[in-house]
Amino acid sequence: MLRLQNHRLTEKKHRGFWCFVCTFFVLIFTVQEVKTTAPQENKTQSTITSLYGDVVVDNNLVKALINHPAIKRMRFIDNAGPSRYFRSLPAYSLFDHALGVYVILKRFKRPLKEQISGMLEPVAHSVFSHQGTLFLRPKNSDKPYYLAAHSAYLKTVGLEPWLMKANISAEDVDPLNKEFGALYQNPPFLSAIEIEMTLRLAYSYKLLTLREIARIMDDLRFEEGKWFFVTEKSAAKLGALSLYFTERYWGAPQNYVVNRWVAAAMKRAVDLDVLTVKEIRFGTDKAVLQKLMQIKDRVIHGLLIQCRQPFRFYSVVDGADFDEIYKPEFRGLNPLVKREGQYIRLTQLDREYSKRFKELRESFMRGIKIKFKKPAKNSGFSEFNGGSFAGTHYELEVAF
Repeated sequence: MLRLQNHRLTEKKHRGFWCFVCTFFVLIFTVQEVKTTAPQENKTQSTITSLYGDVVVDNNLVKALINHPAIKRMRFIDNAGPSRYFRSLPAYSLFDHALGVYVILKRFKRPLKEQISGMLEPVAHSVFSHQGTLFLRPKNSDKPYYLAAHSAYLKTVGLEPWLMKANISAEDVDPLNKEFGALYQNPPFLSAIEIEMTLRLAYSYKLLTLREIARIMDDLRFEEGKWFFVTEKSAAKLGALSLYFTERYWGAPQNYVVNRWVAAAMKRAVDLDVLTVKEIRFGTDKAVLQKLMQIKDRVIHGLLIQCRQPFRFYSVVDGADFDEIYKPEFRGLNPLVKREGQYIRLTQLDREYSKRFKELRESFMRGIKIKFKKPAKNSGFSEFNGGSFAGTHYELEVAF
């Protein structure tokens, strides 16, 4: 009897044991299934954290574009051009700019095509970013190089096939598309491009905190086809910063001469058949710069020496003895402020800002007189047009 009871107890234990085992494996399977299934459900979503807030990327085309080699190349192209490397300016890659513009457009609920156009807007830039607009002259086009080349560039680097999966052509995402009013407007009008560049530079140079940027973004609107602010304070901050960077960054003569000297070095390297136009258009900053530094040519060597210490080789003058008048692009912004249903320009609300805005614009229209000093000793640069950059001698014509 005792043996029978023990046997029955043992049998119950066995049944309990196997029930436990089965339950355990069911639970394990269920947990594993949740773990493998949950990420699959979230694979279509990722988050971009930026200065302008966080946005969820839930579009597979956008995710594919972000990971495309042509987009990743922009990590190695700096918005500041050659001065980034010769003057140790804060890093500001075209990749960061492209994602920043995308975030702004998505945050303000712009159409998908405009969001994609914003991300792709800088992709056709040559090495050293905007420096290419001084150096590369598009054949049969008056547009800046990177805009003239845009559609052809998307096709050449293999971006258009990805776009076509969503029935979008390269021409559909042309940044100059008139339907993309939030993306592209020439200063003094606001655009996502100018907003992004101004705020990012201000943050890089410690002129704005993240909290201040958040406040500016909270006060910003895009409605009825126009950007505007709901407070004069935020409009004034953005406007003042745009004047600051127009004068000291984009329009600074030291950046201009460095751009020109590097352009001259690249042109000579192309003429010597040691650098190709393809490398300039599709390469990266450091790869081209390293190649220039390795070329055994006195002229190129002298130009790069001058880039390292630009103030030794040029000066800004007021008199009649000058080599060139440099007329920078005026990029000052004149934001709209909405008051009681009316849109009013900042220059109409702020007398001091209006005065500064007009003074800087007029000074840029008059131009900056530049005098080039004696070239680097034994550089051979004196034999190379005497240091003057007049005419088209340093330009390269490109066709797409």
